[in-house]
Order: sequence, then structure tokens, then C-alpha cells
Amino acid sequence: MDAQPFWARPVEAVLAELESAPTGLSADEARARLKRYGPNEPAPPRRFEPLREIASYLVNPLVLILLCASAVSAIFGQVVSSLVVAVPAWRQESSFPSRRWRRGSASPLCPRSSLPSSS
Repeated sequence: MDAQPFWARPVEAVLAELESAPTGLSADEARARLKRYGPNEPAPPRRFEPLREIASYLVNPLVLILLCASAVSAIFGQVVSSLVVAVPAWRQESSFPSRRWRRGSASPLCPRSSLPSSS
């Protein structure tokens, strides 16, 4: 297999590696590949994915420093200062993983009729 990504290689080389043609697979070849490789289905969602995302967020050293600084401020009665430090850190860092998790978990909710298919 070539070290280059498929999109940087000539189309003919990629088609040859995949044993395909510009017009696609014949019906017989498609049935044979379906039998050999199975249907092209996405992997099932991993269990506890939201918890994994939160854990990966909490191991970020910058986040840990900001949350500790916020906790120290709160301990000394500086609630406003604590929120000024904690809220932006939490909002900025946590919005991306939660969006990624929601985007990944939305696909099973889509009706199959709305998913694109080849015909």
C-alpha cells in the first residue's frame, strides 16, 4: 500500500487498488463484496462516550489549573472571581466535546429514508 493518502494519488491507482472501475462495481461484484465484507454500516456507539469526553477534558493541564484557581477563589469567598475563571474555561473547553458527542449520537436517530444511498 502506498504511503500517500488516497486523495493525493492518481484516480487510476486508487481504482486499481480497490479493484474497481470509474463506472463502479457490477451487480455481481457488489453482491460478492457484500457477502465477503458485510454491509457498510457505521460502528455501534461506544458505551459511556460522554464520560470519556469529560475525562479527556479534565486531563488537560490548562483546564486543571483554571479549575483549581477557581476552587481556591471560591474557598476564600471570592465567588465572582471564581465564576470569572471557571465559566469561560468550562464553556470554551466543554462545548466542543459535547457538540461532537451530540453529532455522533444523532445519526442513529435519523430515519433511514433520510440517509443518502446509492442506487
